Amino acid sequence: MLLLLAVAISLPGAGQTRILERLPVDPAFDLVIALRNATENPAWWGDNTDLGVFLQQRDNPSKLYRLAVTPGKGDCFAHVERATATDVIVSCTPEKGMLGPNRKFVFDIRSKALKKQYDYDPFPLRTQTVKDGRAVLTGETIAIDYVPGREPPFRVLQTRPTGLPAQKRNPHKIPQSTYVEFARARPDRVKNGYTKASTHIEEVMGPRQNFEGALWFGKVFYDGEGTTGFGGFGYIDSTGKATIFSPKEIVDWSVTAILVEPGEVWLGLADNGEYGSTPAGLLRFDRQTQSVQKFNLPEIVNAIARLGKQLVMATDLGVAIVEDGHVRRFLIDPTTDGRLRVSEALSLR
Repeated sequence: MLLLLAVAISLPGAGQTRILERLPVDPAFDLVIALRNATENPAWWGDNTDLGVFLQQRDNPSKLYRLAVTPGKGDCFAHVERATATDVIVSCTPEKGMLGPNRKFVFDIRSKALKKQYDYDPFPLRTQTVKDGRAVLTGETIAIDYVPGREPPFRVLQTRPTGLPAQKRNPHKIPQSTYVEFARARPDRVKNGYTKASTHIEEVMGPRQNFEGALWFGKVFYDGEGTTGFGGFGYIDSTGKATIFSPKEIVDWSVTAILVEPGEVWLGLADNGEYGSTPAGLLRFDRQTQSVQKFNLPEIVNAIARLGKQLVMATDLGVAIVEDGHVRRFLIDPTTDGRLRVSEALSLR
């Protein structure tokens, strides 16, 4: 309560103050990132919403040092992606999809002063290749490589347009769900007005992989304005027969990436709605038991590959790695002198 009062006094304007993150970054100080706004959503960062970055003395919580207070840039949801004893990165995700700018704060903890603040566009990674114990991940303007155990494990290869390969034409058609199947799988969507007369079901083959003589794929559909479908994945065998799986954890989502392995299938998920695509996590499907494990990644997964014991993913944030059931996230991070590096983001909680 004392902390909230101190932050409220330090943030100008009317509205409610909410703590986005509070993290121990030094033996003596906690880093506090807070928003003051008048909306019900605690993460809404609008033009009239101030975001504050503070240091709080741990043995004297009433002692609060103001590093920065800054208004929003357009309307978006704020999320703290990285917070250390030297810098903070806050992403800005507009309500209507797409990616907004990141805002970075660089500070000196000894002088308790802000050194620099700047905005930059994020660097999403779209494709990747794995060969000889190395993963190369590529985006529109950057390519990086990753070698587990190397120091540093990530290196920036190039920062000019990389010329992503063109999407291969998809000549395959997949069986379309009936309205009865759709209504059974997604009853809440039906309650939102998707009646049989007003609903157009259109499902296409999305990301795909050849595995053990079959073509595996994930379903993709637009979900808005009367057009819809329901999520699933499966394979077409050598005879042309399609087998599709639709566990309840996938029915609301399109598939953005797929990796088929002998014992499991990994799937990136997203909602393709009227205002763009929003992330819906990562799914692991056990091929023997057909059980499902969900990882709630807050960014869209664009490509998945296996590198030894690790699952490596190109994402809209940068890179995500899954090993032994634990997720680590990384982002491309511009330094104050203009260089690019790969930095670890906050752990999922």
